[in-house]
Amino acid sequence: NDDTIQTIPTNTSTNTTTTNITKQAQSYLFTTPPIPGKFLIEKARQKRVPPGPLYAQLKAGKTVTFADPTNGEERTVRSEEVVEKASPGVAVAVVYCPVLEVLGKLREAEMFCALERKGTRDDDEATEKGESSTNASTTANTTKATMATNSVELDVIVHLTPKSIYHHPSYQSWCRRFGNRVDHITLHVPETLEARTSSSPSDGGRGAVSPFCSAMRGGIRRSFVSDEIFPRLRLQDGMTDEKVTTPAGERNDTDHLDGSNAETVATIEGCPMMEYHLIPRAKRGLNESTNRSPYATNEMEVLETEVIRTGAVTLAKELISTDHIESNNDTKTDTGETDAKLGELIFSGTGSAIPCKHRNVTGMYLRMNNGNAILLDAGEGTVGQLIHSWKSSLPSQCTSQTAIEEFRSRLRGIKAVWISHPHADHHLGLLRLLSERNAICSQNDPIVLMAPPNMFAFLSEYASIAPEIHRGYIAVDCRDMMHGKIHPMGRKLYEDLGVTNCMSVPVAHCPYSFAVVIDGTSFGRVAYSGDCRPSNRFADVGFGTDLLIHEATFEDGMEEEAVMKRHSTVGEAMDIARRMKAKALMLTHFSQRYPKIPPLKRSIQNGECSTSEDDEFPIAFAFDFMRVRPNTVSTAAKLTPALRLLYPGEGDDDVMDAELLKEGKDSVKELMNVPGVFAAKGIL
Repeated sequence: NDDTIQTIPTNTSTNTTTTNITKQAQSYLFTTPPIPGKFLIEKARQKRVPPGPLYAQLKAGKTVTFADPTNGEERTVRSEEVVEKASPGVAVAVVYCPVLEVLGKLREAEMFCALERKGTRDDDEATEKGESSTNASTTANTTKATMATNSVELDVIVHLTPKSIYHHPSYQSWCRRFGNRVDHITLHVPETLEARTSSSPSDGGRGAVSPFCSAMRGGIRRSFVSDEIFPRLRLQDGMTDEKVTTPAGERNDTDHLDGSNAETVATIEGCPMMEYHLIPRAKRGLNESTNRSPYATNEMEVLETEVIRTGAVTLAKELISTDHIESNNDTKTDTGETDAKLGELIFSGTGSAIPCKHRNVTGMYLRMNNGNAILLDAGEGTVGQLIHSWKSSLPSQCTSQTAIEEFRSRLRGIKAVWISHPHADHHLGLLRLLSERNAICSQNDPIVLMAPPNMFAFLSEYASIAPEIHRGYIAVDCRDMMHGKIHPMGRKLYEDLGVTNCMSVPVAHCPYSFAVVIDGTSFGRVAYSGDCRPSNRFADVGFGTDLLIHEATFEDGMEEEAVMKRHSTVGEAMDIARRMKAKALMLTHFSQRYPKIPPLKRSIQNGECSTSEDDEFPIAFAFDFMRVRPNTVSTAAKLTPALRLLYPGEGDDDVMDAELLKEGKDSVKELMNVPGVFAAKGIL
């Protein structure tokens, strides 16, 4: 394979009050070798070339000599007589230009200079000749690059730029130098929260259409079971805006940021799942069939029909009919606040380790009665997941400005974050959260970040390239807020959230792993396990909790695996809830082998799960985008049988999973029988 990838690094400098920071903006040029011409088999037959090895030699560019099969005379056939002329290789440029300073250095890059001259020469040979005398020194310095690019044709440039940079006259002038045959695809880097949540890619955002189709469809299916617990996600925003935008994937020849009449190159606005063909050359260009939304126009109706056919809707109505009566008769609190003012718990992710198409990694948004909130872990994608959830609470035809104000209010309202342990699936979303909040909040409104000590070392290192991140949080070491100690920021938590106590509890997982118990939330006492083995100490500190959120990575019967990886099974989480005398249990952090609902080896009676006849607390399985309020937790628990109807067995897949499970259990049991195995380096 002779394909090559060349990098074009450019550096930018940023001065701060304490240091000068140099950042590298990396662009890339992808090239292929020349594309061989098509072998013309009919011409080869006319030349009486015998099929077989001679065909291969002709394809390889060789001249062949052979005896004519009809008369025995010697014949000679050259490759060019039966093979079409080879085509130049293909080149694709991916340009990252966050600031105009980078543009100046891109224009000086040898590879781009050579491609510019080639593009100009292809468009207008006379113009190229006129410029050659004035650019003699540049040409001399780029001879090597010119030779490398003469054998390729630049098809497309993908621009990773802010919209303001792309439409700058200097940038457009540079784009035009590559010639008219080059296509330009824009993937604008969003510069503001407005752009990041925009309903149109032409506004600099990613568009209203989520590319995570399975997750979105799954959330919508669950909403037909109960839109109170699973608010209906939006496949399209439906937000009104006076601004006219170009549909995703369509060319835009006249959009100018400054309203000037400057010429703008023809542009293809990138959108999720869009395809651009490079080879075969006859199909070169945008694949128009990918130029539309991945969702059908009647997607909602189709999904609703599917859900109704499962019987889940009918069963859900039977299970929660009494809950609706209770909810309708209890729409106000003792202080007169309506349900809309009550707190809520939104799950932004309920899977473990890595995101999958059904579950994102761990994150929860716990909102208090005053509208402010705390995040319990923040895996990657947490902010994006929350924005999708928040959109579902907006009026169907609200304006874009109304939506932006709601998002801003929600982000400003996040006053604290709890990180249970330093594994990436529990904290990578923190960086975007701090970035978003810093952009809209003053320096006098940092979040209280409660985390293990090595998390702050990570953030300090990250601050070497983003120094402003430090002003976004107040660091609280989890070790300084353990049960029995006075919380260093207890007063601020009370003022911002109404929290009266927040205690960490060391648990067995990785080094610096903690559970947390919070008093004074909208749910009362909330206990969250983080990742851990069942903990007696956690059960003691969280005794009498109103809501226990506990990890349940493995199903019952996988206790050996749970011990090895220091996680809990579903049954073990239920046992902790029973010992804690919890009033309700939410299970989360499921292994990605359970994209739907883990098996439950416990009794299910009257729509409620229980560990024994004496247990009376509701037990619910969490899903992404799930939203529960203090008065709907029991409803969420009762829906489990109905939700299971949405996810019937997968037949052969279930058999294969069972076989893999047995093999895994056997190997784990063998390993656990080795004396001292847990002391071995690298096991845990």
